[in-house]
Amino acid sequence: MSRVLTDLKGRALSLSGKALGKLLDDPERAQRVAAAVGAVQRGKRRVGQAQGEALNAMGFASAADYQALRKRISSARRKAQALLERLERLS
Repeated sequence: MSRVLTDLKGRALSLSGKALGKLLDDPERAQRVAAAVGAVQRGKRRVGQAQGEALNAMGFASAADYQALRKRISSARRKAQALLERLERLS
């Protein structure tokens, strides 16, 4: 069964690659696809921002808040590690 799935995945990847290649062969079409992908990315970013603002307005933490917290914790860990290393050298 695993061999069948592996073969099927390989064929699907090959066919999708060929289809994508044909789709992007035309420079004008490729530019339109790139513009559409860019619009989707911008829309996703706006939805994420609006979601964060709505969560914050209700008193909940957003994904951006958690990301900022992870960065602060990581920074504090690095600083603590550096302090421990300095203390070990002093003793």
